[in-house]
Order: sequence, then C-alpha cells, then structure tokens
Amino acid sequence: MEFVKWDRKLALGIDEIDQQHRVFIEILQKLYEVCLTPDSKSIFSAALQELLEYSDYHFMAEETFMRKHDYPELSSHQLEHRKFTQKIETLQESKSFGGKTFSMEVITFLRDWFIEHIQGTDQQFAAFLRERKLVNTSVS
Repeated sequence: MEFVKWDRKLALGIDEIDQQHRVFIEILQKLYEVCLTPDSKSIFSAALQELLEYSDYHFMAEETFMRKHDYPELSSHQLEHRKFTQKIETLQESKSFGGKTFSMEVITFLRDWFIEHIQGTDQQFAAFLRERKLVNTSVS
C-alpha cells in the first residue's frame, strides 16, 4: 500500500534536488511499511535514523545550492531544516517511541512536513532560480 509517492507537483526542476526528494519519499514509504510490521520497534528506529541521516545530507546539499546562488531566504530555510531535525531527534528520545500509534503519528508528521516544505519554501527557491534563468522552466 502506498503511503506517499512522487508526484509532478513536487518537482522543482532542479535535477539533483528532485532526485534527493525522490529518495526521501522512498525512505518515507519504507518507514510506513515498517510501521505495518509486527514488533517493528528496532526496525523503525533504524529506518528513522536512516531518514535523519539522509535529511542531513539533503539539507546540506540544498543549502549549499542556495548559498551558491545567493538565495536571500537561506537563513529562514536553514531554520526550517534545523527545526525538522530537532523534532525528529526529540521524537527518537520519546518514551512512546516505537509504539504502533506513535510510529504512525511520526510517519504522518514526516510526510506532511516534507510535502508542505517542498510545495512551500522549496518551490519559492525554485521560482527564485527560474526568475534568474538558472534552472529549466520545465519540471519532471
């Protein structure tokens, strides 16, 4: 069963970042599938850690790209990334961590945050680049 999937609405038109977003979605789907598995606490923990580590990699790449193009909203974008990372770390430390209900709440939060982030601030960055003709105007 699909919990989250790549959709054209999520494409920024920045190949490297779009590909990273696709991987992020694959990891989210994997987390969801783990949630459906009985006694999945340790597997869920490992999958969430994978997501956190991939997020760090992706956020660094995205912020480097923004810095390279003198994006004026870099600081606020970095703050969103930091808040996301801190939220995941807080969730990992929760006493409820690994319970079925808790795990589904976490994965739903992750999916919703990710989609809102792409459709919001990431799309603003893509528009900034398109205005300056620094990326293709078509998206895949």
